[in-house]
Amino acid sequence: MKRTAFLLCLVVLFALTACESFRLTPVEPTAAPVHDSSLGLMGLYRTPSGLFEVDFPAAWSDAAGDDRRCQDAPKCLISRDSEFMLVRESTMVGRDGAPPSLATELDVVVANFEGTTADARLIAREPLVTASGVEGEVLRYSIEQGTVTVKEFWAADGDTAVSVAFITWNDGFPAMEPVADYVFDTLRLASGRD
Repeated sequence: MKRTAFLLCLVVLFALTACESFRLTPVEPTAAPVHDSSLGLMGLYRTPSGLFEVDFPAAWSDAAGDDRRCQDAPKCLISRDSEFMLVRESTMVGRDGAPPSLATELDVVVANFEGTTADARLIAREPLVTASGVEGEVLRYSIEQGTVTVKEFWAADGDTAVSVAFITWNDGFPAMEPVADYVFDTLRLASGRD
């Protein structure tokens, strides 16, 4: 009787391990969809709020949590040439009783450059409408005593602002700028949003 029960347990155990759904192997998260572009392979990133989607260079490595330059961004990538791409979201707050607006939010961001980064210098602030019709503004500024260039696109939906920033040494900026411009142009409201 004990032998029969033992054999039956072995048969059940082997049958369970043969089932795909029972295997105890880790399941990798679904990779971001990758598609070809004029600048190479691009992945697709959806922000944590589920409001926005944006392309990103698929060959760049995920650096979130590994580098202080990621500044706690939920999406932080680094290229082989040490260029960074950061995607962040924030909740905008209305000022003086007015509803939140991206222009007002960016006025505060620009005014606070000195307080957050002592040597930040605004170079340009220009409007941009993406290929999908999302309106926003591009800020370009220098940091690190003028040796590093940042180009950042800001947009908003309701009270949620999103920023996509590219950061590089000045000598690498001309090569990185077309990538930044392409990525900015792909920012869109997510389809099938929550």
